[in-house]
Amino acid sequence: MIWVLRVLWAVGAILLFGVAVLVHEYGHFLAARLLGFKVDAFSIGFGPAIAKWRRGGVEYRIGCVPLGGYVALPQLDPSEMDVIQGKHEQGKDHPPIPSVAPWKRIIVAVAGPLGNVVLAVVVAFVIYFISSPEDFGGVGVTIGRVEAGGPAEAAGLRVGDRLVTFGGNRVSCWNEVVVECILGAGAGDAIDAVVDRGGERVALSIPVKTDDNTGYADIPGVSPRIKCQVGDFSDVSTAREAGVGRGDVILAIDGVELNDPADMAMRIAAGGCETRQFLIRRFRGGKVETLSFAPRMDEELGRPMVGIVFADTEAANQSWMMYRRPSLQISNDAKSILRILRALFAPKAKGEATRAAKGMGGAVTLFVVFWLQIQAGLIHTLAFLRYLCINLAIINILPLPVLDGGHVMFALLEIVTRRKPSAKLIGWIYNIFAVLLISLMAILILRDAFRLNQMFRRSRPAAVEETAE
Repeated sequence: MIWVLRVLWAVGAILLFGVAVLVHEYGHFLAARLLGFKVDAFSIGFGPAIAKWRRGGVEYRIGCVPLGGYVALPQLDPSEMDVIQGKHEQGKDHPPIPSVAPWKRIIVAVAGPLGNVVLAVVVAFVIYFISSPEDFGGVGVTIGRVEAGGPAEAAGLRVGDRLVTFGGNRVSCWNEVVVECILGAGAGDAIDAVVDRGGERVALSIPVKTDDNTGYADIPGVSPRIKCQVGDFSDVSTAREAGVGRGDVILAIDGVELNDPADMAMRIAAGGCETRQFLIRRFRGGKVETLSFAPRMDEELGRPMVGIVFADTEAANQSWMMYRRPSLQISNDAKSILRILRALFAPKAKGEATRAAKGMGGAVTLFVVFWLQIQAGLIHTLAFLRYLCINLAIINILPLPVLDGGHVMFALLEIVTRRKPSAKLIGWIYNIFAVLLISLMAILILRDAFRLNQMFRRSRPAAVEETAE
């Protein structure tokens, strides 16, 4: 039965990506129709069509390569775009295509990214109204564990430190720390950081290690503070009997704040079966209260337990799950992609652009992340859809041929010079960039496949039980 669910999750990931593409292309389509453009085709997917039909003079298509889409506009696209778009019928009596004003071409080009932004805003408000504050916050930047005698401890990092800046950039969630690790250092290097330690700012140089195979990096021997959220209960659970519910977060035991599920399990085991005071934050409403109950001795494991199975927090360790408020989260979504683009096109440190390129993911990574978010639940799925829409909008507006920003760039050039650029020259430029884009997609797909193979071979079960050491 599980394979059926996995297939459904995969189909759902493809459909949701299709929604983002559909809205983007419909933005172009709607603007083009309103401004009187000739529309030859509306396609979801590239390449030869696996299904197509004509209506109202437009050929609607589903391409065999589900990595995007396009609206074929003779007054906007060069005729040589067949390398990406594939061949499509133009109707029996195709009239001459009149030229259109550059400002109209700019509106049509911008309408696609604008469609993604509108969808992102709508989704952000939907999330706000159907979620609760406890669904957000991600995994923060407070240090929960530092390996004793490890390089991070030697560098001065301590449990409870909260990262303020890392690599010269402000960080608000652990995913951003990971990004800075990838961009800021290679194997054996260190990254400058500022931490908040009890209200005092402390400057440190924290060692970072990069995996040569995957290109991913982290701070060796260090993990963030992870909330102890209840996912389920054992058959016999004193926590459940005392009134703890699914989704509740255990904040502290006997007044001592907890760093992660393993820390809680260790403290329970060390305290015996005496009654303890557990500070609880309720899942719904966020009310904080104290419950007193005693662990029971598990005869099989030979130690006290309260019968909790902790929730998987991996899905929450993402920048798109940081804020419930729409404006804050959309701003954070944009910040995430702009950080990568800055590293690629305006690097501040030597080698940053190369490391950014090595850390990039492609279509396979995109679908896998969507697949994982669907499993995590509706809120996570919608949040990633919103994040993807903001990313598509920003990337497509870059002033590169083949992208929407390229059309804007050539239209602005025509406005400034008051003359149309050579159609043949534009066609050659678009062809060159089309080949480069297709090559990049292929390279990223192959690299994604290699990375995922490496990661799955090292993977461990996601659920963490109270027995964790």
